[in-house]
Amino acid sequence: MTPGEIKTNGSAPAIRYGVHATPFGRCFIATTPRGICALDFVGPGRTGRRLKDLRDAWPGVRLSKDQAGTAALVRRIFDSGGRSHASDKGIALFVRGTAFQIKVWEALLRISSGRVASYRDLARRVGRVTAARAVGRAVGQNPVAYLIPCHRVIRGTGMLGEYRWGSARKKALLGWEAARRGSL
Repeated sequence: MTPGEIKTNGSAPAIRYGVHATPFGRCFIATTPRGICALDFVGPGRTGRRLKDLRDAWPGVRLSKDQAGTAALVRRIFDSGGRSHASDKGIALFVRGTAFQIKVWEALLRISSGRVASYRDLARRVGRVTAARAVGRAVGQNPVAYLIPCHRVIRGTGMLGEYRWGSARKKALLGWEAARRGSL
């Protein structure tokens, strides 16, 4: 979002959403005319909670279910031919965050598919070498799983660390990317 849209809380966008199967479990995807605003992995019965979260994040939003339209997006996202970033696929993102969060998310986009970086590495990349914890919080608040690849961040010790959508899914995402890249 532009600074002006953030300041005025943006106009309430029309958001289309759907829930679809992916190689990593079911995902909830939401999109505006300007781009994808949410992509989460969801378990059974979690769609209602996700819709409430979306309404809280976008006051006054007009929501409509669009399984067919969002299915096409999900196919583009997960049938990537080795490409994993939204920009590699011509997919627009429409996300809101603080200036610091946006810097962290942009740094995440520069981590190549099949590769990883530590929180400290990311802190260095955004010019805040002592802010590894703040970077961790920004990574955890990423609204578009996989497209802004927060799964590529590991602990400085080399351990995978936490992932909002489960450590098994994080391991699967990293393995899938490495295999597609030919790194295994």
